[in-house]
Amino acid sequence: MYDKPMKREYITIIVISIIFLILSAISLFYCYKENQKLRKIRKPFPIMTLITLLMAVSINEPVLYLALTCGLIGDLFLISFDKRMFLAGLAFFLIEHLINFYTLYRFTDLFNNYFYLIYGILIVVFPLIASIVLKKFAKPLFTITGGIYIATLVMQIISSIYLTVVTGNNLLICYTMGYILFLISDSLIAQKRFIAPFKKMQFLIMITYYAAQALIYIPLLFCII
Repeated sequence: MYDKPMKREYITIIVISIIFLILSAISLFYCYKENQKLRKIRKPFPIMTLITLLMAVSINEPVLYLALTCGLIGDLFLISFDKRMFLAGLAFFLIEHLINFYTLYRFTDLFNNYFYLIYGILIVVFPLIASIVLKKFAKPLFTITGGIYIATLVMQIISSIYLTVVTGNNLLICYTMGYILFLISDSLIAQKRFIAPFKKMQFLIMITYYAAQALIYIPLLFCII
């Protein structure tokens, strides 16, 4: 009675993950071909597939698909190059990462006040560095907001490395790699928007982004089922 539903969940993860890979490959194909119209149309579908997977396997953990839904909304805002849309997209992605941080805390209960102290320091240090280094390329509103956002990503990496060491759960290595890829992807977005793009940059942004989301959420499923 116990093994049967577990097997069904694993099959669901495998099948929907394959669909995610197919949709990601289609989206990446149009990125590589630099077909902006078709790229933008197909961009959200892989993430929608991951949300479907989270809802199918972890129906009693709505916090997970709430986080990814925020990421999807952020995706839709970032399709536009309007400054207000960009900030709105950044805000929704920030919410996604904060929810994920809460999820790690909830499932492990291994954090202590030092983590919040480290996060507080990063929130001060990264916006300051961004304001100094990027002052020629972006206004203070963008550098400060971006600095807080990057601090949150770095905090996720620090937290997941700590949890991997403490718990010995190798699945959290995937989570760590996911956030490293997220950091790379978002750094490329910042360079494209505020400094200077280079050839096939959008392709690199999207391949690291899709890989990041898969590495973050699929291992979490195996941790909770």
